Amino acid sequence: MRLGVFLCSCNKTINIDFKKIKKKIEKEVEFVEIHDKLCQKDGLAYIIDGIRRKELDTLLITCDLKKDYFESLNFGEIHTINIRELCGWVHDKKEATQKAISMLREAIFRIDEEKPRKLIKETGNKVLIVGGSNKAIEVASNLAKFADVTLFVNSTPEAKLPEINLIFGEIKKISGRVGDFKVKYVPNPIDENLCILCGKCAEICKENAVKFDKRYFITSECTKCRECINLCPTNAINLEREEITIEVNHVITESEISYSKIFELLYTLGEAEAEKYVEADLDYCASGKSELIGCNLCVIACPNQAIVREGEKIYFEELLCSGCGVCSAICPISIPKLVGSSISERIKILLDNELKSKILLIACGEKKEKLMEIGRAKEKYPAVLPLFCKLGEISEVDLLYAMLYGADGIAIYACKKCLEKAERSRSLETAKLFLKAFGLEDRIKIITDEELKDLSFTPIKHKKIETKGNKREKLIELVQSFSELYGMKKLRVEGDYPFAELKVGDACTFCDACLSMCPTEALSIEEEKLLFTYAKCMACELCQKACPEKAIELKKVLDIEKLSKEEAITLYEAELVRCKKCGKPFASKRIIEKVLAMDVDIDKELLLYCEECRPAIAMKKLLENMGK
Repeated sequence: MRLGVFLCSCNKTINIDFKKIKKKIEKEVEFVEIHDKLCQKDGLAYIIDGIRRKELDTLLITCDLKKDYFESLNFGEIHTINIRELCGWVHDKKEATQKAISMLREAIFRIDEEKPRKLIKETGNKVLIVGGSNKAIEVASNLAKFADVTLFVNSTPEAKLPEINLIFGEIKKISGRVGDFKVKYVPNPIDENLCILCGKCAEICKENAVKFDKRYFITSECTKCRECINLCPTNAINLEREEITIEVNHVITESEISYSKIFELLYTLGEAEAEKYVEADLDYCASGKSELIGCNLCVIACPNQAIVREGEKIYFEELLCSGCGVCSAICPISIPKLVGSSISERIKILLDNELKSKILLIACGEKKEKLMEIGRAKEKYPAVLPLFCKLGEISEVDLLYAMLYGADGIAIYACKKCLEKAERSRSLETAKLFLKAFGLEDRIKIITDEELKDLSFTPIKHKKIETKGNKREKLIELVQSFSELYGMKKLRVEGDYPFAELKVGDACTFCDACLSMCPTEALSIEEEKLLFTYAKCMACELCQKACPEKAIELKKVLDIEKLSKEEAITLYEAELVRCKKCGKPFASKRIIEKVLAMDVDIDKELLLYCEECRPAIAMKKLLENMGK
C-alpha cells in the first residue's frame, strides 16, 4: 500500500500545529502534505499531482464532510477523517494537535489492517415455499421464472402450476442455512394417484380427521383406528408412511412472506456476495464433543442468529453475519476473530501521545455525529481520545488493557441500540467487576451528552505491556499486572461467568474421561493425582457431562485471586493398583473393584496386570489350558 496523507487547514481556521503533525506521521506513510483549501479546484489539482508524483494508491484526507467531492476523482481507496470539528475547533492548540496526531496514526493503522474480505458463496436455486395460501401460490408462481420451486401444501391449489413441484404432507423439521436446508416431512397418508375421491373415508371417520379441499387429506386428529383403510376401494390410504427428508437451498414459510424476504431470497439465489467478517478455527472450539453440548456463549449472544448449533458443533452463517464482533468479544479463548481487527492495538496507538490526562472515549456512529455537531457549534470539552467502533466488538480484555496501558478513565458514549448490543457480550459489566478488585471500578462510565463537557478522571498508575495469546491468557497477564501496581482485594462472585470451580467426589474411578473432553487443558493427571487449573477453565461443563460416575461438581464462580495465580490444585488423589508382575501403577483401585464386581464372563485375574504385561499372561494361561 502506498498511502498519502493530505492535511487541510480549512483556510487556516483550525487551531492545530500542522507542521508538528506532519513531522510525527511522515515516517509511517509515503507522503504527507499540508494545504489550505483541499476542497477547492486548486486543492483537488494538488491531490492529483501528489498521486502522480508519489504513485499513491490510497489516500487519507482530513476532511470527511466533503468526501463525495473527493470521490469525484474516481481514484481507488479514499479515506477521510475529521480533525476540525473533533480537534481544532473544540480544544486548545496543544491538546488539539496531540489528539489529531493520535487520531491520524490510528486511522493509518486501521486503513492498513482492517480490510474485510469479499466472500462468494454458491447457494443454489432450489426453493421450498411452505403454505397453500393465495399469497404463497403467487410468490411461488413468480419465483418459478428464476428458480426450481417446490410448494408444500395440504390441499390441491385451484390454479394450475405446471412449473412448480407440489408436495402434500406434514412438515416435521426444517434445519440448515442458506444454500443447504434439510426438510423432514411425513407425506399425506392418502395417495392422490390412487384416490378416486369417493369420500367413503370421510364418511366413516368418527374423529372427523379426514378433510376435503380439492383432494382428501388426513389431519393430526387421526387416531389410526384403521376403519378408513378397511373401507377404501383402491387401497389409497397408508397411515404408516415413513418420514422423508428433502434437500433444498432456500426456504420461505407462509408467515415469512414479505417484500424484504423475497428481495433477500432473490439476492442470495444461485450465489451470494458478502463481507467475510469472522475467521474461526472450530477445531479448538468448546461447543461440544462426543455428542455432548458444551459452551454456548456465542450462539446465545449473536444478535443476527448467524451462529448456528447442529448437535455438538456450531457453524457460522456468513451471509447473516454483520461483523458486530459480539462473538469475538465474548469467547473466552478467542476462537472467532474479526478479520483484520485489532481493538487493543488501536487503543494503544490512541493513548501514545503527550496529553496530560488521557481519557478514552468509545463511541458509536450516532454519537460520532453528535460530536461533529458539538464541534460545529465550537463548544469546548476535554480532549478525549475517540475510538469509533461497534461496541459489541469491545471485550473486557480491551477495556482492561486500555486502563493498564495509559487511560486514566474510559467513557462509553453510545446510543441505546449500541449499548444493548454491548450488553450481549457483558464486557462492560465484567471489566468493571475486575477493576473493583483494584479499587478502579469507577474508571469506566457510560456518559450522556451533558456529562461529556465536564468529563474528568484523576491520573492513575500505568504499565505499558504487550499482551500475547488468546483472550484468557491476556486476561491473566493483565490481572497480574494490575495486582503488581495496586494490590488486590479478594473478589469472588458466583454467576454465569466463563470461570468455574470443580470438586471431584469419591465415585471417581480415574478413568480420564474428563481429561479427554477438556478443550483448554484445565485438567491434567500427575501420577495418582487429578489436577485442576482454575485460570484455564472456561466453564463449558463438558467434563461434568462426560463423567460416567457423575463424580464432578461444577460451580460457575469468578475468583480473581485464583485467576491471577495460575496454579494447579489437586482435585482428587486415587489409590492406584500396581501390576502383579512388574509392579507399575496402572489403574485406580476403585475401577478395578468395580469391574471385578461385575457379573461378566472374563478371567478377572488378568485385570490385576498392566496393559503391557497382560497379553503375555493371557497367552501363558491359554497355552496351559491347551496343554491340559
